Amino acid sequence: MVFSERKPVPMPIYLILVLVACVVYVTPIPGAPNIRIDAVALLVLYINFYRPVAWSLTLGFCTGLLQDLVAFAPLGQHALGLVLICFFIPWIRDSLRMLSPAKQLPLIIGILMFLKFLSSWVTALNLGILPSLDAVWAVLLTSIFWPVIVTRLESVPKIRRTLIQP
Repeated sequence: MVFSERKPVPMPIYLILVLVACVVYVTPIPGAPNIRIDAVALLVLYINFYRPVAWSLTLGFCTGLLQDLVAFAPLGQHALGLVLICFFIPWIRDSLRMLSPAKQLPLIIGILMFLKFLSSWVTALNLGILPSLDAVWAVLLTSIFWPVIVTRLESVPKIRRTLIQP
């Protein structure tokens, strides 16, 4: 694996970002109250792709549990999906990071569709509510923000290491 030379996101900043992402997740969109932007999933995907940490499964699980608590979802619904995503991301991280954010979009849409399918499946098992086409619109709306997040957060200059020779 090839890791970037960027420092990982500090824990207090990550917690603030997760709380903001949870607020974005529970805030309804005007005119479309059933569509939610899954900013928590985008944050976890960004951390796993561009700022990998050694404890990514714990990161996905704890973040998913917090999202479950904030959204009043069955406990473990989002945690299960984010842990599975954090488990499979390291296998495709290096090949995906070579692509531009626009070319990464089909895979991001697929990952978000998987998360939405898993979430809808758990909801259908617990409550008997079947998903509608709003789930697809939510995924498409959420995936639009991926290139924006990546270009904005990756535009900061990288650390350049120089060799000091005596």
